[in-house]
Amino acid sequence: MLHRARGLLVRQRTMASCAIRAHFAEFGIIVGQGRQRVDGLVDLLDDEELTLPAHARMALTVLVNQLQELDRQVEAIERKLADIQRENPMAKLPSSIPGIGPITATALAATVPDPTMFRSGARVRGLAGPDA
Repeated sequence: MLHRARGLLVRQRTMASCAIRAHFAEFGIIVGQGRQRVDGLVDLLDDEELTLPAHARMALTVLVNQLQELDRQVEAIERKLADIQRENPMAKLPSSIPGIGPITATALAATVPDPTMFRSGARVRGLAGPDA
């Protein structure tokens, strides 16, 4: 469930970032895609020399606040997944592989059934019949 909630929040965060970029583009402030570039726009919003209409500044402030809250929520879930990965032996094993972090390791541990319920490797792969 944590993985699905994280996925939803990440999608919402992407949507908020795109909305911020699009609204700034309406006023001729255009940046490329990427989270770091949107963070630069967020910093630009605090610039008093930037001449934006009051309603635009308010809308952008609301979106920036939403983006920051989504960041906090995603980080909280990722910290919890890291805690689970450290405590769960099934999640520790895949994380020893280079390139697999807590998110992937816990996702694997959550979706792969307990291997002890199979009598042989052939049963895991579905190659053996019920008598194997």
